[in-house]
Amino acid sequence: MKGSAKGSKKRANLAAGASGNRIRVKLRPGKYRVKFQASLANGSCRSAASSSAKRLVVKRGKRARVAVKYTSQLATPSPYATQAAKVLSLTNQARSRSQVCGTTAYPAAGRLAASSRLQSVAQAHSQDMATNNYFDHTNQQGQSPFDRMAAAGYSYWAAGENIAAGQPTPAAVVQAWLDSPGHCRNIMSADYTELGVGVATGGRYGIYWTQNFGTPR
Repeated sequence: MKGSAKGSKKRANLAAGASGNRIRVKLRPGKYRVKFQASLANGSCRSAASSSAKRLVVKRGKRARVAVKYTSQLATPSPYATQAAKVLSLTNQARSRSQVCGTTAYPAAGRLAASSRLQSVAQAHSQDMATNNYFDHTNQQGQSPFDRMAAAGYSYWAAGENIAAGQPTPAAVVQAWLDSPGHCRNIMSADYTELGVGVATGGRYGIYWTQNFGTPR
């Protein structure tokens, strides 16, 4: 935004495909040039749209409005899409039969559906770990997995997260999780109905994996 509020940014979650979405911003009187940009997480792909800059004149005691019409364009699939899909498939294969997690036996559980919103959260966390060279459920802004899900607008009855680093393939990382009692319990939990998978390369361990589990409200 240019003008007396130069550099200001406003973010909001809007309903995709719906008309009448509104964002309200308080501005001092003056002339502004406003640019809008939107992105939509959709599994491993992102549909993005943006508008050209709009001129806005704000007068004291008056409301000023600017209307924007978006047209979406499907972006190139993520290079990690195939690996993420394979992790989902292998996770569902594991759930299709009973497993022993540590000393606790778990019966087979239902298949997990792919969630585009959880996928977006998981991918962002894997990328963040790879880019900033750390390995933790809590990011460097102090957000837990549940904070990140809430920030993405994912409302849930139950949720959990698995992370891993260094395993070179989807098969290797899923097996590593199954060999760890706590991670195995997440994979086999009947409390979850959806899964998002993130994978990114870089950092100390070379590759970072995230599973975000959930059951939406």
